[in-house]
Amino acid sequence: MGLHPHPPQSATPQSDKNGPTAAQMQAHNIECVVCGDKSSGKHYGQFTCEGCKSFFKRSVRRNLSYTCRGNRNCPIDQHHRNQCQYCRLKKCLKMGMRREGMHYNIHRRPPKATATSTRSPHICSLLPTSTSPSPTTPALGPVRHRLGIRSEPPEVEYDNTPVDAGEL
Repeated sequence: MGLHPHPPQSATPQSDKNGPTAAQMQAHNIECVVCGDKSSGKHYGQFTCEGCKSFFKRSVRRNLSYTCRGNRNCPIDQHHRNQCQYCRLKKCLKMGMRREGMHYNIHRRPPKATATSTRSPHICSLLPTSTSPSPTTPALGPVRHRLGIRSEPPEVEYDNTPVDAGEL
């Protein structure tokens, strides 16, 4: 008769087949520390909504500075967060969002390769390096043109005529 109708509870909550625990559910209901909207997770050190995360990212990456049209204590909540960028950024920083949390290159794609960098080294090694065409390779002219290789340097003309600043 040592059977227990319910197994003993552990000190740490564990999820079961029935779904997430109360602690896991509470994490989904965390409010943005800046405006009080529903948080989408921890961004730059604090739980924030997507709007405040994006606003902070843009402001810091572009090194933007704002001015307040009021007296620098505008309400920042779900309904008023877009009315004063100065006070919103001030509140982001006051609530602990960190500029150091920026990961500038983590999700950026590398720049697109240019025709020069995508050329196969094997093909380039087959092309003559001299600027004068060889009598044995007259057919390489069209190949050089398609690969974007110039056989002679471009002509540059200089015009030292003064330019009026109003024309710029």
